[in-house]
Amino acid sequence: MSEVLKGKNLILIAAVGILLASLGSMPLANAQPYYDAYFTSIKVTHGNGDIELIGGGTAKVYDGQTAWKNLTFYNEACGLLGADLYTKIYRDEILVGTSEERRIFLGGHGYDNWYSTEHGPATREYKVEVWWDSYGTHYLEDVNYFDIEVVKLFVTDWSPSDLSIEKGKTTASTLSISFENGGNDYMYSTEVSVIDSDGLDVSPQSRSLGDISSGGTKSTSFSITAPTTATLGTHTVSFQIDYDDFRGVSHSETKTASVSVAKLGTSITLDLEPSSINIGDSTTITATLVDGNANSIENQEITFSIGATTIGTASTDSSGNAVRPYTANVDAGTYVIEASYTESTDYGPSSATNNLIVNPFTTTLTIDVPSATEEKECTIKATLKDENDNPCMHTDLDFYIYEENAWKKIGTAKTDSNGVASIEYTPTSTGTFQFKATFGGTTNYAQSSSTSTDLNVAMDYTLYYIGGGIIAVAIIGVIGYVVFRRRRKVTPTPKTIEET
Repeated sequence: MSEVLKGKNLILIAAVGILLASLGSMPLANAQPYYDAYFTSIKVTHGNGDIELIGGGTAKVYDGQTAWKNLTFYNEACGLLGADLYTKIYRDEILVGTSEERRIFLGGHGYDNWYSTEHGPATREYKVEVWWDSYGTHYLEDVNYFDIEVVKLFVTDWSPSDLSIEKGKTTASTLSISFENGGNDYMYSTEVSVIDSDGLDVSPQSRSLGDISSGGTKSTSFSITAPTTATLGTHTVSFQIDYDDFRGVSHSETKTASVSVAKLGTSITLDLEPSSINIGDSTTITATLVDGNANSIENQEITFSIGATTIGTASTDSSGNAVRPYTANVDAGTYVIEASYTESTDYGPSSATNNLIVNPFTTTLTIDVPSATEEKECTIKATLKDENDNPCMHTDLDFYIYEENAWKKIGTAKTDSNGVASIEYTPTSTGTFQFKATFGGTTNYAQSSSTSTDLNVAMDYTLYYIGGGIIAVAIIGVIGYVVFRRRRKVTPTPKTIEET
């Protein structure tokens, strides 16, 4: 064998030895992972910096922020003369990137930089791997897991209260507002500020609410008035909500609240002097009109009514008083007097009521009882008059007698044009009896009762007189007859001379 051939064989033997040595250090396919190459650093964007997540952990970024994943890996035993290594990255179990292969010698480091724009609120699960491409056969060398929490903050459930205020009213109304942190992290140094009051006066201009946890709720309030220059209708007040995220970066949102502006309110107080009168008498009705600031309103027309009937109008004076007299030419009863103000360009409507009592006429009832005789009919009269001494005509009066410890009704009669009513009564026994008359009242005439009056009933002697007279006549007749007969017997008839 030539020397040249011997040299070639030596070279070939050396090459085979080297190949066999390298094969001895090569891992078998599917034996995962081998950790002949492995990560030595996984630095992930965290807030305004980064955080080391080798071995796991969580980084935090804000919505829309670019998150870098800077990977450093080390070849400890892959390939005798080095190895072609590369990395893979997964997000939520989905492969999102595979790097280019690069030759990394034994004891050398490799670097891959991945980045993505993250959106939340969410928590992303990441997995990174180191692979060795050994002549077309790929071996998993190392795996690491970590999370990225994507923070997003926003205001939700913005709830301003319904509010209606009066134009020109000096007393402020309260606008209450509540809202929730709809994000997945703290809102720091939260502040609500007025950025557009839409012509209204709002105070204070801002409210500091501090820190709000995820899902936390805050409430605040603002005092609002509408100046006299404000327009009527719906106004939109704009608010800005400022807060910082965990990085100290400020965020702003704009929210609105609707406020209704109405005319300045009014109120009426209604007074009747007097509030209780008789039929035909008069009362003075006074309505006092003031605005929502308790100021008198001059030269405004007030309408007065009783029930559904308008009884007149009057204008307010410098003290806000509108005065109207009223004569009660109505039936007795309780009447509702109303004073109403319809409204004007600047003032809202109002009304008030009060009760007017119209009393019936008082009445006086007298009874006239004559002397009576047993079993003889007699006339009992009663007279009814009103408080003005006018007779009450065509009115029923009841008559009573007191018997057996109780008043018993003996009749009813209607008064004539003189207010007199009468009944006929026949006493059945002698003695003294009490009588009275009552009036039950009508709509316009009050009830009344007479005082009780005695009726003296005497015995009837007529029969006795007649009987005694008859007896006397009979006695006289008998006596006369006897006398007559005696005279005839005692006195003889004288004879004449010739008869002798």
